[in-house]
Amino acid sequence: CCTDDTFEPNNDAFESYELLCGTGETAQICPADEDWWMVDITAPATLTIDMICDDDSVDLDLQLLAPDGTSLGESLSVNCEESISVPVTAIGQYHARVHGAFPDIHGEYLIDCIIEAGATCTESSECSDGLICDPSVGCIDDACTPPGSCPSGHFCPSVGGTGSGSSACAE
Repeated sequence: CCTDDTFEPNNDAFESYELLCGTGETAQICPADEDWWMVDITAPATLTIDMICDDDSVDLDLQLLAPDGTSLGESLSVNCEESISVPVTAIGQYHARVHGAFPDIHGEYLIDCIIEAGATCTESSECSDGLICDPSVGCIDDACTPPGSCPSGHFCPSVGGTGSGSSACAE
């Protein structure tokens, strides 16, 4: 038997429950259930979501989504020790999705988050789609308007190589 926790309904992004970083929340997953958590980001940062279970036989997975719904990463270990840490520059509500690795999985878990000011990156592959890495400030928009707005190590491609026009910065 599985009893829903007090955070229900939190079965999708629209019904997500706010996760206050540093407080840790103990929650319950029932079979064929998903739990959604929301973290409000107000400035560029590195966001870490951690999840653990007391029972190692519970196989829960974790996914982190940007405010636009883009997946920023998944943690899919074969037990219930999951962690995702990514630089985030977009201001808004990020969502953590907790679900069983299989439909019949159920169990209790602890979830928490850490927000470290000033998102950092070393290469653009660490950034979400539409962003490139500027190591001095973190992930930034890849639009190169006006010309010359790309960070060091990147260029603004255009017809004739003049750097004018609107396109995306390239490495």
